[in-house]
Amino acid sequence: MVTALLALAAVLTAYEITVYSLIVSQGDQAVVETSSMDYLSAVRESDDEVEINFQVTYIDAIKEFATIEYDLRLFGAWGYLEADNASTATVTKSFSVQISASGNGRDPANSIASELKLVDGQRIGGFEAPVSLYPCADLKGTGDTSKSSSAYPLDAYCFDVIANTYALDSTGNHDSVEPPPVTWLYHYGSGLDGYTITFERIPYFTNPETDACYDWAQKADSGFPCSISEDANAGYSRVRGRIERASVVQVFTWVVLGMIVLAAGCAILMTISVLSRSTAPALEGLAFLAALLFAVQPLRGALPDAPPVGIQSDVLLFYPAILAILTCLAIQVVLWVRRGPAQRE
Repeated sequence: MVTALLALAAVLTAYEITVYSLIVSQGDQAVVETSSMDYLSAVRESDDEVEINFQVTYIDAIKEFATIEYDLRLFGAWGYLEADNASTATVTKSFSVQISASGNGRDPANSIASELKLVDGQRIGGFEAPVSLYPCADLKGTGDTSKSSSAYPLDAYCFDVIANTYALDSTGNHDSVEPPPVTWLYHYGSGLDGYTITFERIPYFTNPETDACYDWAQKADSGFPCSISEDANAGYSRVRGRIERASVVQVFTWVVLGMIVLAAGCAILMTISVLSRSTAPALEGLAFLAALLFAVQPLRGALPDAPPVGIQSDVLLFYPAILAILTCLAIQVVLWVRRGPAQRE
């Protein structure tokens, strides 16, 4: 009777969680953009602009990197979009664009950058580049203790999309006289299934440890911008992204982990029942426990983006469940081997 009630409670709980996950998923957004991502009026009204469109096309939370797809849109003196192919632009004024990964300490001054030197008459299309993910806990004031994929499914990662442009002279070097193009990073993607990505535009020379502009950049005579509007006019643009697993993925993960715990609970309950009766277990019960032992691992593998072995939920839930089922099986096997003559017939 007790076992039947527990089974019924487990089924009802699973049903309620499933319904809840469906309700939660309705409010999930694959991409969330803060108001800082909106176009500045000065940028929108600019005739000469280099717009760098980007979208996240791939995420590897285990190796902690993402792939970003870029697409340049040139306007005014710097180039134009081809009429028959909007994803291809033709350069009419030579300039260079640097796309940076997160880099050491996320400081644009020492980050790893890919540089494209575009000369007059050159055609440029889309391209991809990797970007490093780093723990969001490194950011001041986030209160996020997530370190890496070990916190699955509550893991969170941040990354920076960093770009700067400058004019080139006739020799292909930095033209210190010609002002850089107005530069703006613009996200145009729809996100990735199973993840929520939040984008926020920040000043180019933001120090992640203080979440404010570097001290040396704030000096009046530094010549470096310390605001988003100043960045755009100086050829700089920087967007911070935060990657989290979608709510429906988190709920489904907890459901699967709950099923693993439930399996261990059933094994313990069966063993307690056998011990309380002081009778040898039935072969059917032993077969059930053996099947349960081998059924738990596929449940672990059914987790979304199945993380590597050793995450926190493994230590707290999966390994103890395996150990509990194995221990219960061993106890009942010993009882079955030591059964009396009357029980053998």
